[in-house]
Amino acid sequence: MKRNTVPRRPSASSSAGASNSAASSFSSKRVEPIRRPSPQTSRPPSLSQHRSAPSSSSDLRKVRNPALYDDVDDQETSEPARERSSQPAQWRTGPLHSRTLEPSHGRPIYCMSIKNGQLVTGSADHGLRVYNIRSGAFQRELFSKQYGHTEWVTTCAQLDDGRILSGGMDSQLCLWDARAVRCHKLSGHQGSISKVQVDDKGIGLSASYDSTILVWDLNTRTGLQSLGNGHKMAVLDFEWIQSLVVSSGRDGTVCVWDVNR
Repeated sequence: MKRNTVPRRPSASSSAGASNSAASSFSSKRVEPIRRPSPQTSRPPSLSQHRSAPSSSSDLRKVRNPALYDDVDDQETSEPARERSSQPAQWRTGPLHSRTLEPSHGRPIYCMSIKNGQLVTGSADHGLRVYNIRSGAFQRELFSKQYGHTEWVTTCAQLDDGRILSGGMDSQLCLWDARAVRCHKLSGHQGSISKVQVDDKGIGLSASYDSTILVWDLNTRTGLQSLGNGHKMAVLDFEWIQSLVVSSGRDGTVCVWDVNR
């Protein structure tokens, strides 16, 4: 018969020897140091590389026309700053060429109107002046001893046929001829004229410090109606779109009118 044998437990000396041999085998292995990349290998690409191969649409935009855009990082700026950076520099610095229209009024200018290449200015010298806005040439002065305003000119507007409607602090409206220095006076207001507007059919509106708005037929030079039940003080401004008129006054009120009623 075979004898059952019990495996022997290793002795302390044999286990210590095994651990020492494992330690000696581990210590015999050489540990390689970790190599860090040198500063030269992590250097960012040069500016010439950026220009030759832009990485984003914003970089491409700046490279194509760097003179027209600010050097602003799109990722670090707000939306208004990005909008400003995309605008040509000329829009913020002014025109490349400027000139002064001569002869000048010599007194403060209170109103202007531009239409069909013609500029009209009204001044505290009681007169209006007409210039060619393209060439800058002076064309005529709307003032004489017989025709014109006796006080400051505060507002003006041009009709399609070349006539000019002006209003002043003398409570008068002057409808100037398209070519001659001659005008027809339209009377009806009792205070300074604050604003005039005209349409392409020869209808005009005038607002005044007498708290009224008057509607005129400029072809017959007659008054059509008065909008005078809304404001208690001076009418300072108004806007006119088709038959709708919206006016504002010194009394702080806004009135909406239908001139066709």
